[in-house]
Amino acid sequence: MKWNYIFLFKLIIILIPLLAIIILIIFLTTFHIKYEEYNNGGQLIESLISKSITTPIGIALSKQLGGLLSVTVVAIIMTGIIGSICGPFLYGILKIFIYTIIKLYR
Repeated sequence: MKWNYIFLFKLIIILIPLLAIIILIIFLTTFHIKYEEYNNGGQLIESLISKSITTPIGIALSKQLGGLLSVTVVAIIMTGIIGSICGPFLYGILKIFIYTIIKLYR
């Protein structure tokens, strides 16, 4: 397979600023969550703990922990939307096809 070095160079030029932005967003989000946790007594962290489970269970867990219910619901819904958008894309990158997944469970 012959590599197209011009395409590879253009891809690298696009990916470097993109990765820098992603790292900056992760840093700023972490800083913001820690700042909000310090000012609000930890309610934001308690609300985001249950973002990767179903909505009714997440709401019950957030109530028990003393988190903010609206933040919990938005986090659960956004996690589901992002997962459904990024999932097929990641399957394509990792060369995982639906028939491979079906074979694993049979």
